[in-house]
Amino acid sequence: MTSLSEIDQQISQLREQLRNATSEDTSKARRNVLIASFVGIVIAITGAVPKGIEALGIKFDLPTVGLINFLVPLLLMAVIATFVYSFVVYERRDRTHRKRLSRELNRLQELQKAELLRLRRHEQIMHNYTTTISVMVSPTIAKVSRFHDYGFAISLAALSLLALLARVIFVAVKGGQPGPL
Repeated sequence: MTSLSEIDQQISQLREQLRNATSEDTSKARRNVLIASFVGIVIAITGAVPKGIEALGIKFDLPTVGLINFLVPLLLMAVIATFVYSFVVYERRDRTHRKRLSRELNRLQELQKAELLRLRRHEQIMHNYTTTISVMVSPTIAKVSRFHDYGFAISLAALSLLALLARVIFVAVKGGQPGPL
């Protein structure tokens, strides 16, 4: 049978893992969604489309500016959609991992309670041993945290995609003329 101190140690390790349950892949995907969405919103609202990518040595000629004003938002929409897809996949994987950790934590806490009852029944509990009471995060705080981690990135991406779609329609109606909406 597992001792109470071993159970406490395992519970502490699980709590730490739950606190840091977002993987590096998910964090990077979220960052990419936020950055691409922000750029998309700036392009959609201001109409400022880059005329070249200096790092790659790509420069566009003036006659293709109308085409660029149409294609860049479409390309950015595809990039944002790809980032959102990867973010959702990684987040789902992390959520599954968190659920598994939570189930294991609940199992250990039940084991801890049973062991404490067993020790009390046999009067073997020491007076100086104190147990830590599990502090659960309130559902409201958990929802706000979940929105911050997941919902904000998805909401910003949706706003960016809609704004870019409006930009594409605007450019198509204006005949490829750049400018703010």
